[in-house]
Amino acid sequence: MKKSTTITMMIILLAVFSLAASPMSDASKYRPILGALSLMYAPTPEDRAGWAETVCQRMSAGGCAYFMDNQADLLWQNGQEVAFNSAIPVGVAATLPDGSQVWEAHISIFNACAAKDCPAIESDLYLHIVHDETQDAWLLNRILYGPYIELPQFEEQ
Repeated sequence: MKKSTTITMMIILLAVFSLAASPMSDASKYRPILGALSLMYAPTPEDRAGWAETVCQRMSAGGCAYFMDNQADLLWQNGQEVAFNSAIPVGVAATLPDGSQVWEAHISIFNACAAKDCPAIESDLYLHIVHDETQDAWLLNRILYGPYIELPQFEEQ
């Protein structure tokens, strides 16, 4: 088995095992979202196109387009040294009028480094989630805030 396949499997297993400790109920519906997050923050170094395609399979169509245009380059570059990560859902922060939701999650990112005590990046995440009726599943639409993703800046009118 290739190193990248082994790392990807570890990432997905960590996300699934993290669900068991999650305070949110019905953990199975969160797998696509946690899988997308885990893959976003730990890309496979030798297959950028495959990485992006795999991430997008767990996202809404509009979310995939936004990811490719605005976040893929940044997450690809910052994720090259990531050994694994763990994303854990915290709860629903808001339900929007269109039925979509803003979720809060927490992510721990562990880089591969030679130092004995390699520090992890710990961060809250805020995610826009949409329900796909055809799949009867919640899908990631976009990361609103998280590591390497800055809050949008608005101009005063």
